[in-house]
Amino acid sequence: MSDDRTIDPALKVNARPRFGIGPRLFLAFGAAALMTVIASGIAWVVFGGIGGALTQVTGKGVPAIANALRLSEEASALAAAAPELGHAENEAARLRSAASLRERLAALGKLIATIEAVGGSEEEIEGIQHAREAIAAGIDALDESVERRLELAGKRAILTRDVTALHQAFIASVVPMVDDTNFDLAMAGGTVSTDSGKALQGLMDNSGAMVQAILDTLATGDLMSALLSEAIHTDRSTKLDDLEKRLTEAAADLDKRLGALSDTVLAERLHFLIGGLEALGAGPNNMFEVQRGASERAITAATSAEVLAGESEDAAKTIAAAHGGFRSGLKPLVDEMNARLKRSTDNAAQKSQTAINQLLNDGVDSIRRVLEIHADGNLVAGLLLAGLDTGDIASIEPLVDRFSSVAAHLRSNADALVRFAEAEQKNAAGGAMAGLDPEKVKLLHEQIEKLLGSGEGDGSAFKLRRLELQAGDASQNSLSANRKLAAQLSAQVENLVAANQQEIDNLSGRVDAAIAGGDRLL
Repeated sequence: MSDDRTIDPALKVNARPRFGIGPRLFLAFGAAALMTVIASGIAWVVFGGIGGALTQVTGKGVPAIANALRLSEEASALAAAAPELGHAENEAARLRSAASLRERLAALGKLIATIEAVGGSEEEIEGIQHAREAIAAGIDALDESVERRLELAGKRAILTRDVTALHQAFIASVVPMVDDTNFDLAMAGGTVSTDSGKALQGLMDNSGAMVQAILDTLATGDLMSALLSEAIHTDRSTKLDDLEKRLTEAAADLDKRLGALSDTVLAERLHFLIGGLEALGAGPNNMFEVQRGASERAITAATSAEVLAGESEDAAKTIAAAHGGFRSGLKPLVDEMNARLKRSTDNAAQKSQTAINQLLNDGVDSIRRVLEIHADGNLVAGLLLAGLDTGDIASIEPLVDRFSSVAAHLRSNADALVRFAEAEQKNAAGGAMAGLDPEKVKLLHEQIEKLLGSGEGDGSAFKLRRLELQAGDASQNSLSANRKLAAQLSAQVENLVAANQQEIDNLSGRVDAAIAGGDRLL
């Protein structure tokens, strides 16, 4: 029996040394610890990349796009606020609107500086800054033109009030003078001898009445033309009512005077001549109703200014044509009146040459001049007020031409009346005319010069209104330029917003890439 502890030699040769359980456990725990360290390192790297990207998003991208959006909002508000300044109706509104716009410009500048500080695109920031500076210059120009327009509008209001006051003073002087010269002419006829008195009575009853009827018609026709011209250049309902009332009263007064004229043929001819002007102010389609309709269409249908200006110009031409036809038709009557006066003078001169000559050469001439002064003064005031109320520059020049023509005739009569009154005063033995008191005539002459001065020189009503309308056009041009600049600024701001949005998208892409890489490594 062999020994159990005896080992086979072959088995001894093939034996290998082996690890035990302890070393194996140690190696397993070491490998697990190493993998934890590696995973922690990967996580540290990944989170570091994510943190950096998020820091750029929150620290730069989000504030940049927020500032860009605020910049866009401020640019839009600036563009919307500019028209308020352009349409300011008084100095207080202008100052308030200008201050508000400059505050918005300052806020815009601060936002641009903030965006530049957080690293905005230099090229885009420079473009926005240039647009802001251009808008600031445009607002300064707009503010200057509005200030000029308001200043001129204030002067126009004062001049309108002055012209109205001068016209009223003129009326207060000339109307009593008309009555006085009529009375004086009648009294002068009574001082002639009995035979001459009969001849003169016929002259006064016929030729004298015809003179006054014709000149009354001339004065009324000129007044109607002035009132109609003033009506087509105003859109205020109350003023149109007042002008229409004055025209109706003037027509009624003339109708009454012509109705009392013994020469019915002459009365009918005068009625016919003034009928054209009278028709423009009466009936369903008169100038006043047309102007009221134009004002309503401008409000309700937003009719363009060019259309309304064209209608106003056509109306002005219609009135001018009617007035020209009226004056042309009246001229033959004046010639006929002169011929009749001459015949009457020749007949009366045979009985009392000296008295008749003084009466006709002085009395009739003086009343003719006073009546013409009355008519021309009314027309001058109407042209001045029409010029101050006109709504377009094109209408001013025709008014200036008519004013110059009437002013020359009015000044000529006024100067002649002064000379006649002074001559009568020196020749007191011949009997000065009560209606031509030199002091009253001198006062009337001064009032006429002041009234004419309102339409002449650098401070004339026509030049003042032209400058005001030009200032208004300059305001509209500045507004148009500012709208274009605001559109450019908005476009540049939109580019900045888009660039900032692109930057945020890029940073978000980096975050996504870092997360995806970390996933793969882990």
